[in-house]
Amino acid sequence: MVAHFPAPTGACTPLPQTADSHVGWSGFQDVTFFQTADCTGQATGGGTLRTYPAGNWKTFLAR
Repeated sequence: MVAHFPAPTGACTPLPQTADSHVGWSGFQDVTFFQTADCTGQATGGGTLRTYPAGNWKTFLAR
């Protein structure tokens, strides 16, 4: 299954818990992941292409 976020707003967005990778398409520069539901706490930079264990992150910011 693929989730498509056509126009990232920079707002805190829930990440599908089955997600195990991402590819940047919509002109953004970076994705930051969080293990919390409100994009607080430790941030982990993901760039625009990355794989990771499903369920590792709960939310993200795309800029």
